[in-house]
Amino acid sequence: MSASFERRARAAGFLEQALGLNLELPWARIAKMAGAALVLAVGAYSVMADQIAIATDNAVVSAYSIALRTPIDGVVGDSPLRIGDRVNRGAMLATISNNRVDDQRLVDLREHLTLAHAHDAAMAAEQASLEAIRKDLVQRSDAYIRASAARLAGSVDEGQNALAALYARRGEAKNNLDRRSNLARGGFASPADLDKAQSEYDIASREAEAQRGRLDSLLAQQVAINNGIVSEPGSNDLAALVLALLADPLGQP
Repeated sequence: MSASFERRARAAGFLEQALGLNLELPWARIAKMAGAALVLAVGAYSVMADQIAIATDNAVVSAYSIALRTPIDGVVGDSPLRIGDRVNRGAMLATISNNRVDDQRLVDLREHLTLAHAHDAAMAAEQASLEAIRKDLVQRSDAYIRASAARLAGSVDEGQNALAALYARRGEAKNNLDRRSNLARGGFASPADLDKAQSEYDIASREAEAQRGRLDSLLAQQVAINNGIVSEPGSNDLAALVLALLADPLGQP
C-alpha cells in the first residue's frame, strides 16, 4: 500500500510540475508588445489629427483669402468643397438661394425686347411702304418714258416735214433770185425787185437752218430717252430718280 501511495505521489508531483510549467506566462514579452502598439497608436493619431480636426487657443494661419461677391443676396448653401481641397478653375464653390430675387433687371430686359419688336415691326412696315412707292415710281417712269418717246417721235417727224418744206421754199426763193438777177442784168427788173428776191432767199435759208437745229435737238432728246434719260427742257428726270431708288430703295449705304 505504501508503494502504491508513493507512486501516486510521484505521479501527482509530475503532474503539478507539468501544469506549473504550462501555466507560467511570458509577461515581459506581452508588456513589450503592448508598449509598441501604444506607440503606433499615438503616431497614427498624431498623423490623422491634422486631417480630422484642429483645436487650439493660440494659432496663426497664413493663407490666401479672396472676397467673392454674389450677384444677388441670399443664403449660401452646401458647398461640394472641404477644407484643404484643391479648387480648379471654373469649379462651383457654393450655391446661393433666395426666394425673393429682385427681378427688376428681367423686367427691364423684357420691356426692351418688347420695344425692339415694335421697332422692328415699324421698320418692316416702313420698308413695305417704300417698296410700294418704288414700284409706283417705276411704273410712272416707264409710262412717262414711253409717252415722251412717242411724243418725241411725232415731233421728229413733224420737224423733218417742216425742214423739207423750208428747203423747198428756199429752193423756190433761190430760183426766183436767179430769175430776178437775169432780168436785172437785161434791164427788165428793177433793183428793188432784185433786193426783194435776195431777201426772200436769205429768210428762207435762215428758217431752214433754224429748223435744222430744232430737228437736231429733237433727235438728241430721242436718243437720250431711248436710254432712259429725259433731257427735254422744263421736265423732271424721273427716270434717274427711279434708277437711284432701284439701286438703294431705303437710302442705306
